[in-house]
Amino acid sequence: MENTLYLEGKNSIDKIKIYNLNGKLILENQPEISNPKLAIENLSSGVYLMKVEIEGNQKVVQLIKK
Repeated sequence: MENTLYLEGKNSIDKIKIYNLNGKLILENQPEISNPKLAIENLSSGVYLMKVEIEGNQKVVQLIKK
């Protein structure tokens, strides 16, 4: 689905945060499972930064919503 973001990790994903390019927190989720789904229908089209935390390690990736 276009408005669902599917993530998959080897380990449980502790936190997911999505920020706009101004640094404002738009969405925060603590799924604590390895394959969460996020509903993103409330996000406008554009570019976002998504911070994913697994076992204390963080990675930031670019997210583009059409």
